[in-house]
Amino acid sequence: MLHYEPVWDQRKGYVIDQVVRHGRNVSEIAKEFGVSAPRMTAVLQGWGLSARELKRMRHAGWATPTNLRKLVQEDGFRPSQIAELYKVSDDLVNSFLKEFDIDWHDPMTRFMAKTKPGENGCILWTANNYKGYGRFTVNGEDVWAHRWIYEQKHGPIPKGMTIDHLCVNPPCVNDEHMEVVTQSENTSRMHKRLIDAGVRYKTHCKYGHEYTYDNTYYYEKDGRKLRQCRICIKDRWNKSYIPSRNRGEDGRVTSCKNGHPYTDDNKLINKYGIKVCKACRGNYKKFRKFM
Repeated sequence: MLHYEPVWDQRKGYVIDQVVRHGRNVSEIAKEFGVSAPRMTAVLQGWGLSARELKRMRHAGWATPTNLRKLVQEDGFRPSQIAELYKVSDDLVNSFLKEFDIDWHDPMTRFMAKTKPGENGCILWTANNYKGYGRFTVNGEDVWAHRWIYEQKHGPIPKGMTIDHLCVNPPCVNDEHMEVVTQSENTSRMHKRLIDAGVRYKTHCKYGHEYTYDNTYYYEKDGRKLRQCRICIKDRWNKSYIPSRNRGEDGRVTSCKNGHPYTDDNKLINKYGIKVCKACRGNYKKFRKFM
């Protein structure tokens, strides 16, 4: 350490003010007084001020563990956003985060920063969502927020299963308000809740067919969610495209419109539950090659 001169005590207030309030570095102040940077550093050490102490003093207004933890964990700020907020460099913010042991990369920390408490014990998602259900990005992949938090607390959700919100609140991400059920069970519960709530909700189509999970076809039109009875879809298709000569005595369709019989080897069932002739399908594919 270089020799410390007591005469510097007269300039202590000015030097600290320049460093803390005006953000000047040691080399600039040393040049102003006509001394070298190492000598200025020795003076600061004589006052018991290290470079780290000066940095803390300079940013004492915001660079505190409480404030940074709130910005990262509660408000969901990233280092670049904090740097832009306080007009400082990203490296400076990262150095403080590292010093205070605040990990902003932690997915759970980012997740909880996007929630807020709601009524009846719900934890509401406040960030990006699709039709009320939260969306969350993990390792560059978009996932459903409620499914992600459930898997973090209870393990993977079995394939083919879905999450039922017992609180009937889609933005809720409280895992205690969720239950893993089948899609059919989830749909049945939704129907029952609507009926119990007194909502005018049709349980059968106009021809008396019940809207069960297997008998309901959901689709969207003009931004609205609609449904149709699968039995009625099949009946309309049969009446429109299948002439009477291709029906048996019981009215059931026994052959396609081109006369090919619907044997076990010559039929497929599409997603609407409608029989498709394999022979006609094969001829259509061959015809397409020459178009």
